[in-house]
Amino acid sequence: MTCEDGHVTELVLFGNGLSGSLPVELRDLTHLRVIRMFNNQLSGSLSPELRRLSSLMELDLARNQFSGEIPAELGRLTNLTWLNLSGNELSGAIPGQLGALEQLNYLDLASNRLSGSIPGQLGKLKKLSTLNLSHNQLSGSIPTELVRILENSWLDFSYNELSGAVPDEWLTESIERAPSRGGMSAPRLWGNQLEGTITASNDSSTEVLFEGIRFRFPSWLAESVWPQVVASPALVPGESWWETGSEPPHYDLSFASLSGPEAFQRTWGTWLQLPPQIKVYPVASLESDELTRARAEALRELLEAKPASPADEIPVLPLINAAQVFRAQVRYLDFQNGSGVRFITQYRQDPAPVTDEETFYTFQGLTDDGAYYVVASFPLATAVLPDTISFESQEFREFEKMDFQEYLKEQAGMLDALPSDGFDPDLAILDQIIASLEIQPQ
Repeated sequence: MTCEDGHVTELVLFGNGLSGSLPVELRDLTHLRVIRMFNNQLSGSLSPELRRLSSLMELDLARNQFSGEIPAELGRLTNLTWLNLSGNELSGAIPGQLGALEQLNYLDLASNRLSGSIPGQLGKLKKLSTLNLSHNQLSGSIPTELVRILENSWLDFSYNELSGAVPDEWLTESIERAPSRGGMSAPRLWGNQLEGTITASNDSSTEVLFEGIRFRFPSWLAESVWPQVVASPALVPGESWWETGSEPPHYDLSFASLSGPEAFQRTWGTWLQLPPQIKVYPVASLESDELTRARAEALRELLEAKPASPADEIPVLPLINAAQVFRAQVRYLDFQNGSGVRFITQYRQDPAPVTDEETFYTFQGLTDDGAYYVVASFPLATAVLPDTISFESQEFREFEKMDFQEYLKEQAGMLDALPSDGFDPDLAILDQIIASLEIQPQ
């Protein structure tokens, strides 16, 4: 709690095990600028009386158990720059009145039970950099008012029931004609019923064909695949993709699965939070950046030498702002017109226990003609790794006493000893997807 001149200005009580409802007396703290109560067990409805907190700039109640509708009265908090209500049990429609929050920079309503259409009024939020409405039950088409917002914002509408056409401004027909979007990421649209979605067939396997990229996957593995051409602005001399916060232009095919492997259904890790996917980068688009050019060259050298146990980091795209802490289950694979290496790994920014939550399968390959860099990434689960480890647990205290490098060797050895079906999904199934790949973009 922070006070200034005898007035409470900040309530920072996240991760404290709080329960019950928000006290109605909060409405009297009219000097409040910040409420951070995320990651508790708070419940009940959100009171319309919150509208009285006219000085409020940040309201973060994520990962609680709030239910009922989002009060339209929140649209009166015109000083709000941050609104996060994700990970609750909120239902009903998104109030169009939120479009009046002209100062809003961050809006996250993901992982609730929201229904109805996306209000076009959200297109008025000109300062918005993040809009996350994923994992709800939203339906209808994407409002045309949101088309322009993508120029400056990161949008996630995945795992809803949206239908109809994707705005033309968000689509491209080929890498060569892909328009720039100010460096922002492509909108996340997988797991909907939008035109262009490739739905799993009723047969045992489903064939995917998009822009000359072809592969097959077991139909039980995912309900659908969302294909798209991801555009990026051209780099100016001396600039890197890392600096712009974007990726080189590429083809992206994302799997949406709510009933397949358990690992596919969780939020994947803390550094990427992406679905299972296959990406194809034209190598020519990697040449303009020293970092991506070096990754492609390092992969070529690795595939020529094919060491059984690579001593150093195996090159990976996309670029990840973390360290590759171990490599296990290393195997060289061929696909229809190329080859590469698959392995199990995890990335960390600090020493921490190896968990299922951030361990994943990745394939990094090149077509035989060297024209395309191929990536596949799939989250995994095992019976030998914990889902997560709490920093307060005895297990974590024991980990802190270990030599980290020796610990990593032990974990990699344990994963290397597992049979293919010791992973979920079975590594052999993922390898079969890779083997079916044919990369001949048109």
